[in-house]
Amino acid sequence: MKTLLSLFCLVTYLTCALSANGWPFSLDMACNKALSAVACSFEFTNNANEDLYLLKRNTPLEGLNSQFVSVSLDGHPLEYEGIIMYSLPPTKDEFVLLKAGESVSASVQITDAFSIDTDGLYTVQYSRPLQYLSVNEMSAMPT
Repeated sequence: MKTLLSLFCLVTYLTCALSANGWPFSLDMACNKALSAVACSFEFTNNANEDLYLLKRNTPLEGLNSQFVSVSLDGHPLEYEGIIMYSLPPTKDEFVLLKAGESVSASVQITDAFSIDTDGLYTVQYSRPLQYLSVNEMSAMPT
């Protein structure tokens, strides 16, 4: 079981660290299993030379209210069993300001949305595009 946990964390970290190339934001992700629960932590970092507003919707920054990760067991995708929310266009209060170089973190328990109860190699990959606005775009957004 220890080997399974190590592989789970390694695959999770590598998958997410490599997916953020070329974007003004990077994402570091790590998952840990404790008993029957798997908790994943996410850290979003603004790597741009300017302040940006990151949309919290459909990310762990709003909790597990949408499918922002995909999980597979031995290469076979698992079905998402969590909340699916439909929303109106985003409002200003759904964005978080990240100054250049700043980070914001959140953790969620992915076992609330995926059945992770069989031995095997699990891969967790961040699967949602990040949406953001510049300071000028945010100031032009209606209140």
